[in-house]
Amino acid sequence: MTRRPKPGPVSHARRITPKARAIIMHAAVALVVLLVLAGGYWYVTSRPIAHQVSSDPWKVGIGDRLLLELLGAGPLLAIEGADNEGVDVRFDRAHLDESTAKSLRDDFALTIPTSDGAISWTTTQTGIGHTMIDITLEADRGVPEVQIAHIGEGPHPGLNIVPHNARLKVQLGVLLDTSGTAPVSAEQKALQIAERTVVHLPGAVPITVEVPEDHAFILTFPSRKPASIIHLGAAEDTLAASSGLSLRSAAVRPSDVSVDTLYACAANEGLDYWQLGDPASQDCATTPILLRATKLELRPDSAIVTIHGSAWFTKNGVWVTDDRFNKYIGTNLVLGLLIGAIITSLCTMALTAVFGRQ
Repeated sequence: MTRRPKPGPVSHARRITPKARAIIMHAAVALVVLLVLAGGYWYVTSRPIAHQVSSDPWKVGIGDRLLLELLGAGPLLAIEGADNEGVDVRFDRAHLDESTAKSLRDDFALTIPTSDGAISWTTTQTGIGHTMIDITLEADRGVPEVQIAHIGEGPHPGLNIVPHNARLKVQLGVLLDTSGTAPVSAEQKALQIAERTVVHLPGAVPITVEVPEDHAFILTFPSRKPASIIHLGAAEDTLAASSGLSLRSAAVRPSDVSVDTLYACAANEGLDYWQLGDPASQDCATTPILLRATKLELRPDSAIVTIHGSAWFTKNGVWVTDDRFNKYIGTNLVLGLLIGAIITSLCTMALTAVFGRQ
């Protein structure tokens, strides 16, 4: 007797109808379009946009460096010394200019080395006068850059200045103050060149020192809170709109991390940066002048710098981005609800086509 095979279980699998397949296809295409739009939205809203730099001063603490990319050569720094506040100066590698070397040979019978070496100009006896220091940046190639760091020698604050793609010409002198009734007492300085014998000179003797690229020029002030005035750029016309230093970019860079605490790259206000990556030196505007450093104040534990202008700006590695569209959606309830409804409808269509009733 032949046995018939038992019928198998009835399959409950659903077949996707052509109509459902078309709905799924249309929903998938729409979702892809939405994803592309979402990616474009993310890219647009994550791009840096140039704003006016915040009026809050930049703080350069001990261990930090202020990096200034300049638009060209010219006056870098001028110091008007306060009454009887002798400023000490040191160079790790430099040389006297020809006119200074000739003057010291002729007037003081000094033998001046022609090679670079360490130089110091320090106060041995205070007097009635004002230390005057003018620093000029000389550059003929590349983008001139200056690094300025706050240093401290015990209770005495100071600045360490290093040029890159540039040289420094530093003019030193002490102006006698003869306006008072007290006897005139000239400040005395000790000049030492390349570890030779120290020479004692009146501070009023003008000294000009030339500093090569990538070598340090160090200023040290005698008081914890210096009363001397530090000008960025030339000392004249400090209130003029063109005062200060014209910049390509500025940054505060800690010594122990790779991310700048603050960074500004000159750009026209409202300009978006559309390229992949982040703005860099070659992207910063050079004409017209859009970014300036206008003030430098030395404190016991920091240097305070004022930066003005428009720039792409980052704080702790986070760029200021274009938030206009976010603000528009945030304030437009109808548009936000419409976008949400469209996404919900597309997802519902696709799910219904696959799992809904035929």
